[in-house]
Amino acid sequence: MEITTIKVFLGYYERVKERTNRLIKVISSEHLDFSYKQGKFTIGDQIRHIATTERYLFAENNATRQSACQGCGKEIADGYDEVMKYFSNMHRESIVIFSNLCDEDLKRKCTLPGGE
Repeated sequence: MEITTIKVFLGYYERVKERTNRLIKVISSEHLDFSYKQGKFTIGDQIRHIATTERYLFAENNATRQSACQGCGKEIADGYDEVMKYFSNMHRESIVIFSNLCDEDLKRKCTLPGGE
């Protein structure tokens, strides 16, 4: 599938994001702080990481701005309701940024955090 318009991109992106949404909806509050091993990401960390990466890396870079990633710890959102709210808010903000791009923006290059 070749994506040549922002409208097509947004439709595609929302369909892909829905897969993640379906997975996140089955996570219960008692499992949010579960990690398979001490010192590794918890499920909550992973949800915050996905949200932060989408908004502050992917969306910012596509808008030709520098990454503004701020980590994925509990200081961003703590507790089940706050983590789910953060996840939704970051997606909503990303969609606003993507919606303001023009079709020509799909053809340009952006600078990644590593400077490439």
